[in-house]
Amino acid sequence: TIPYTSGLTRLIADRYKVPELRALSSFKGIREQVSRNCGQKQNFGFVYHREGSPQDWQEINQLVVPSVLRTETHLFRQDIDAYLFHVAVKYGAHPRLGTRIVDVETDPDTGAVLRTDGGEEFRAHYVVDGSGFRSPLAEKFALRETPTRARTHSRCLFTHMIGVEPFDKAPAARRHDQPNPWHHGTLHHVFDGGWLWVIPFDNNEHSLNPLCSVGLTLDPRVHPKGDRTPQQEFDDFLARYP
Repeated sequence: TIPYTSGLTRLIADRYKVPELRALSSFKGIREQVSRNCGQKQNFGFVYHREGSPQDWQEINQLVVPSVLRTETHLFRQDIDAYLFHVAVKYGAHPRLGTRIVDVETDPDTGAVLRTDGGEEFRAHYVVDGSGFRSPLAEKFALRETPTRARTHSRCLFTHMIGVEPFDKAPAARRHDQPNPWHHGTLHHVFDGGWLWVIPFDNNEHSLNPLCSVGLTLDPRVHPKGDRTPQQEFDDFLARYP
C-alpha cells in the first residue's frame, strides 16, 4: 500500500458503511484485526546497480513515509483476500468456490448469462469481472488491444523466499546513510532494463511470517528471454550484479 491507498480505504469504509474495511487502512489495524503475517512499509528504497560493479553507495534514494502517516503495509495477499472474502459473505454474497466461468452472454434487455465448465448457468443484471489477466469478459469481447500500443515492455520472475538477508547487513550497504533501515520498507534494486524488488513480511516484531517476496522485472528488449530456467536466469542475474 501507499498513503493514498490507505486514505481511500478509509473513505470507502465510511462512505459505504463497511467498517471492516477500515482495518485495512493501517498497519496497526491489519496486525490487530486481520493478520500478523504482513510486513511494515516505512519507506520506499531505490538502489542503483551497474553490471559487473559493486554498488555505488551514492547512487541511492529513499522516500520515508512520515511517522504521522506511517500506516503502510506489505500485504500478505492470501490472508487479506480471505478476510475480504468473508466480509463479502457476511454482507450477503453467495460464494461459489471452484466455479470456473467459461462463457458470458449479454443482452441489453434481459441481462447476462454466465456458464460454467460444469454446465451450470447463472443469470445476472450486472457482471463485475475481477479475474485479472485471464479475464473471460476481456477475451469474450476482445477488450485488449493486440498488439498493444502501450510502451511498457516487461516480463517477470517472482517467488517467496525464506531467510533473505536484509540489505542493511550487506557489504554494499555499509556506507549508506539512509534515514530508515532498507528492510523496513519496499526495496527496489534498479539497473538498466529492469529492477528487482524485495518486500519482506518478516520485518517487524509482531510478524509470524518468515517469507519475503522477491521479484525480478525485466525489459525483454534489453534482457531477452532465452531457454534458461527461471532459477538459472535468476542466478545469472545475481552473478552479473554483485
